[in-house]
Amino acid sequence: MLGEGRMGNWYTVNGRFRPQYRLQPDAYTRLRLLNVANARRMGFLFKGPEPLLVSLDGQPVSPQVVGGSKPLWLAPGQRADVLVGPGENLMLAIDLLEDILEIARFVAGGGRAPELAENFALPANPVAFIVDGQEPRRVPLVIEGGLKGGLRAAEFRGKRLAMADLVKVNMGWAFNGKAGAAATPLFAASHGEPLLIEVENRTAFDQPIHVHGHLWRNADLPAQSPPSDTAIIPAQGGL
Repeated sequence: MLGEGRMGNWYTVNGRFRPQYRLQPDAYTRLRLLNVANARRMGFLFKGPEPLLVSLDGQPVSPQVVGGSKPLWLAPGQRADVLVGPGENLMLAIDLLEDILEIARFVAGGGRAPELAENFALPANPVAFIVDGQEPRRVPLVIEGGLKGGLRAAEFRGKRLAMADLVKVNMGWAFNGKAGAAATPLFAASHGEPLLIEVENRTAFDQPIHVHGHLWRNADLPAQSPPSDTAIIPAQGGL
């Protein structure tokens, strides 16, 4: 696969095609959206009441309204929690760029949810990052390959192969010059050691990077910004 991932024409929610759910009566329903596609970003659209985004990747964020014509984009493995009131029907759809596809419906539960406080927010998770006085170790991570990516050759199973030969063994992408699962990890770290991972995306596509079971923070954002386990690295850009 040298492109952005296949769009496909069959989308399911919790393993079902266009399921229908009933919202809680007289209360908010908390929906957790999880993109389990392994090679495609999903743009979620809401038709009906505008949900309130309260969490990304399990980390509380300042509540904000999502809805209208602007999708809520989630990369593979990324999660979002939204609150939905009980008073109106809600349709969940995904943005296919040239079309909009409905994937689930939520039926009004009846009644009215209590008013949220003006300063409402989920409690912050206690997450420790850099220990005072410790300089983070810099770890370079270079992503290459794909269509129009300019990758000419990479190491695969101990041998250096040209791009044409990599494609023959279904390998069109490389991290730090190595394609596929290398014999040794890209890097190793000690428990509690602070790292600064410097990602350079040399491909022609935005690249979602998901570090499963770990949190990181974009060094270009303010220190109080919420951590995440997923980041979108822009095409021909870096983080």
